[in-house]
Amino acid sequence: MDTTYAPLHGTAADAASRALAPARLGLSNLLILAAGAFAIGTSEFLMMGTLPAVAGDLGVSVGAAGQLVAAFALGIALGGPVLAGMTTRFGRRRVLAGALLAFLATNAVVAVASSYALAILMRFLGGAAGGLFYGVAFATAAATAPPGKQGGAIATVLGGVTMATVLGTPVGSWIGQH
Repeated sequence: MDTTYAPLHGTAADAASRALAPARLGLSNLLILAAGAFAIGTSEFLMMGTLPAVAGDLGVSVGAAGQLVAAFALGIALGGPVLAGMTTRFGRRRVLAGALLAFLATNAVVAVASSYALAILMRFLGGAAGGLFYGVAFATAAATAPPGKQGGAIATVLGGVTMATVLGTPVGSWIGQH
């Protein structure tokens, strides 16, 4: 019998297979990634509801304050992929944690910024950190899902962004009005 293409059997082969397979994320870890995606998405969408207040604080027009939303989006689109390329040699957990810390730090600076230029820069950098988080979170969800379940894992993380879209803008508007 030709065994050239026969499946591997035995303890050593099973151990080797497990060692080469990516670690599986449980639902709780996927929900943590979704929560991070929710926080980042909410930061982007919440700004839209607070533009008049932000414009007043920075001494600029509402239209100029709206550029803070665009800066964040550009950070995601342009900065996120660049950062992802720069961080490939680091572990996923480390990159995800670093992206969230950078995101939090840039938002803290925006919250106290008295300069429009500083606020624009920090929104761009926060968006870049968010784009990095999104990319690594989606890749991690797909890579660690069981075969045939990658789409569901990605959808779980994307659910965080979806909830940010649904809740972030109305909550931001409510906060801006009160």
